[in-house]
Amino acid sequence: MNFIFLQKNLVMPIKSNFLLSTLLVLLTTTFNSYCQGTTEFEIKLPEQPTAGAKYGKFRFVDQRNGPGLLGFVQTGALNRKSMVFDKIPIEQQLTKVFDALADKTKIGELLFQLRYCAFSEQTLSMNEHGFFVIRANVYAKKGDLYQSVFGIDTMIRVSAVDVTNKLLRTGGEAFVKLIDSGLKRDPRGKMYSFNDVVKIDSIEKKGFAAYDAKVLTDGIYNSSLSFFLQLPDSKIDSGINEIDNITFYTVNEKGKLRKLKATNCYSVVYKGDAYISYDGYFYKLARRDDEYLLSINLPVGTDPYTGTDVIPTSYGMAGGINGGAIGGLIGVTFDVAMKPRNKEIFIKLDHVTGKLMIQY
Repeated sequence: MNFIFLQKNLVMPIKSNFLLSTLLVLLTTTFNSYCQGTTEFEIKLPEQPTAGAKYGKFRFVDQRNGPGLLGFVQTGALNRKSMVFDKIPIEQQLTKVFDALADKTKIGELLFQLRYCAFSEQTLSMNEHGFFVIRANVYAKKGDLYQSVFGIDTMIRVSAVDVTNKLLRTGGEAFVKLIDSGLKRDPRGKMYSFNDVVKIDSIEKKGFAAYDAKVLTDGIYNSSLSFFLQLPDSKIDSGINEIDNITFYTVNEKGKLRKLKATNCYSVVYKGDAYISYDGYFYKLARRDDEYLLSINLPVGTDPYTGTDVIPTSYGMAGGINGGAIGGLIGVTFDVAMKPRNKEIFIKLDHVTGKLMIQY
């Protein structure tokens, strides 16, 4: 479950150092950063077919931001980052899994839509913790349409002294279990055309006023659902742009202005602009088509040996963060031999979880 960012040229002034230190964790999902080698991901084929399989044909839709990269694991004594790649393209691997499980005499077609998946690792105390995040939908073909069988958006966590192999094996088993489960189920959900399936994000957003409305409704929102539905929970009275932040005020029962704490709400809409609460601060979101985005200009440099974008070590290490469905990702930093330049990065508001999220 696809999971960043400095002060200049932002959509609004923010606590730049704070935001950078807390969200730098996500940078390895954005740059082809210099890592110590790569790690291949291969799904082990199941030994037994699915009992009672209802489908004999398979179709795959890959809607990740980019195929191939599946996150990061830690390797070696120093736990250096290693990028996880498909040993064989994920479509081919899942097709082989389906062939091993399915009853090919059945005429039904199962469609597997991969929307996001990623591996990450984190070391705490003496143990390593691995995270596999996946978002996927499974459909069954009905005539010219596809009916939903089920959807999944989850994070699986495993722990071990050396967790990498266990984590990769767990990710492979998760794919096998999803296809096995889909093969045994009848569709009971909504019907979609194939064109609707590949535009499922836009289809889902059509149910939310925040994506349909030309002008957002001012107010304080206590949850992502109230924001997406544009049903404010209370009134916002005023806002003041300060040097490195924006402060909002409400009027209390005595008629006096009271500062609104970011920790007490999910978001605020003020004068038509949306501000999301994150760890005690408000950050302004920009609207672009059907996305809400946070824009950051980050100084990066070019590694003279690899030609890849790297992050200066002066920006330090970062801890874990729950971004979208993603948790436990660890950022890494590198020396930059060449003069850094600013690079604009975007992080989006996920319409499913209501959290800030970046996809691979």
